[in-house]
Formats: sequence, structure tokens, C-alpha cells
Amino acid sequence: MIKMIAIDLDGTLLDDQKQFDQEKFSYLASKLMNQGVRVIIATGNQFIKSIQYFNEISEKLIYITDNGSTIHFGTQTYFSQTLESTDYQAFVSQLPLESQRNIVVSTETGAFILKNPTEDFLSSLEHHYPRIDEVEHFSHVDESVVKLTLKLDDNYNEDLKPIHSALPKNWRVTQSGFGYFDIIQKGVSKLTGIQELQRLWGIQKEEILAFGDSNNDIELLNYVPHSFAMGNANDEVKKAANYVIGTNNENAVIQTLEKVFDLVSVS
Repeated sequence: MIKMIAIDLDGTLLDDQKQFDQEKFSYLASKLMNQGVRVIIATGNQFIKSIQYFNEISEKLIYITDNGSTIHFGTQTYFSQTLESTDYQAFVSQLPLESQRNIVVSTETGAFILKNPTEDFLSSLEHHYPRIDEVEHFSHVDESVVKLTLKLDDNYNEDLKPIHSALPKNWRVTQSGFGYFDIIQKGVSKLTGIQELQRLWGIQKEEILAFGDSNNDIELLNYVPHSFAMGNANDEVKKAANYVIGTNNENAVIQTLEKVFDLVSVS
């Protein structure tokens, strides 16, 4: 019996225009939650962005956000793993300015970038960050930092070299897809978020169903038997999952939920 469902957002539930059938999903999620199934949104996005997608059911969902750094039950914070301030300050002080211009610093309430960003960089962020403030230097950020995000082009191996050189030993870099790389605490991921909720509710991995499309979903898709990779995922992600379904542009998550749980959603 399935007791928990974990669903990624970008490239999974959301189509390429960052849209999805909200009415159908709300109907299905409400039916499942009424049957005792926990519906989890597991994403690299910030919580303040993720909750905006879900209208009337937003406060009934559970959110594992920032690639496992934060967990919310509706609007209530259950868990938050921030980066140590001393590590953060040491890291940003070592980075060349060129590297810093590709970085977004995320806190629980917003995001920060350096002043005078390029138009391309700013436009690439608009779908992911509801609030962006510009600072002269990242040392001026006076809030607890949840993660750092790099927006890189195809030559990312070269761009990551100065990042890895300055990276504190207890941090790691994870690829989130779409050219984004997150810097988070070691030992934190979507999977560790799911495992924390398993311990809380006594749920076995055989009772979990998961959907994903990117490299930051691989651990979770490997872990649960009922794992579904999107048709638009890369081969490594597809190999990690036990099933491959349609693409994010084909409403495949909602279609699969209807089939697995034998539910008919609103037309």
C-alpha cells in the first residue's frame, strides 16, 4: 500500500512553461490525502516559490525544498539546515568576482545576487525566485543561508574549478538540472528529507512512490521500488528508476497517478 508520494517540480510536474493542470492535481492530491497518503513536493526550488503553485491545497501539502535543506508541513517549518556563517563568509571571500556573478544566495525568505547582473542572468532566475535583492558583496547578506546556486553554461566543468577549490569540506555541489548547481550541506538531499519523514511516520520505502527527471532525483529514484523517471529525463536518471513514463509536457505525472490509484480526475 502506498503511503507517501514524492513529486519533483521542474521537468516533472511542471511543463516547460512552468505550468501544470492545477485543477486535476488538486483533485487527485485531495483524494489521496483523504485516504491517508502523504503528498510531498520534493524539489530544488525554494519553499517560498514552491508553495505558490498550489492554491487551495498549498497548506495541506508537505514540502522538501532546497534539495532537502528545508522541510515544511504546509506553511510550518519542520526542518531547516542552514550553512554555517563562518564557512559561508570564508567561501565567498575566496571566490573570484567572475564566479560570484553566477551565484544566487538563498535564504528562507528570499535570494541575493550581486549588483548589476546581466540581463540574461536575471531573466534566467525569474521563474525560480519570487524575491531577489541585489548586494554589493555576498558578505553583506545578514540572513541565515540555506544554499547557494550556480547558473552555468555548457562549459560547467571549467566554471566549477574555482568553486571546488574554495568549497568547505562539509559542503557539496549537486546538479539540479537546467544549468543549475546547488551548494548545500553534506548529508542533505531529497532522499534524506524523505528518510526523515519515514522515521517520523513509520513508513517503509516499499510504501513510497516517487517521480523525478534530474540528477538530484537519482538517489531517491534508486531508493524506492515504485520510482518513475520522466520521458524527458537523461539516461542516467532513467536507469535509476524502475519505470519510465511520458514527458513533463504530456501531463505524465497526473496520468500515472490516475492509473496507479485507479482515480478519475475532473475533466
